[in-house]
Amino acid sequence: MVIAAGEAELERASKPEAGSSVKAHKPIIATEDSEGNSPLHVAAGCGHLAMVKELLQKGAEVKAKKTYGGTPMHACCQAIADATSPEQTVRLHEVVVALLNAGALLEDTDEKGRMAPMLLNKEQQIALLKRIQSG
Repeated sequence: MVIAAGEAELERASKPEAGSSVKAHKPIIATEDSEGNSPLHVAAGCGHLAMVKELLQKGAEVKAKKTYGGTPMHACCQAIADATSPEQTVRLHEVVVALLNAGALLEDTDEKGRMAPMLLNKEQQIALLKRIQSG
């Protein structure tokens, strides 16, 4: 899934078409790809802070679980675990903070019973917790 929607596209996508039933159409922000990822899962996993904030503002579900139970927080923490640069890690930490501010929980579990921080090694967990504590 490519995140290329601008503000106008998100605005249009978050509203049902005139004359259509809300029940008949799922807004783009709530659709899933073939792996169960919502746009918020993808944006969080890519460390795209501006898109995460935009999706949340448009009503994306911060605690949405994909087919196998992972939340956007899980996607972001998995990306932290896989990060290849300090800059990427910093961006992903900012996404975690944004998700927490929007009501996400680090304690939510996936299908294997893992909380998102459990996807990180001890050093990564400590760095993330320090960032969260710093406000």
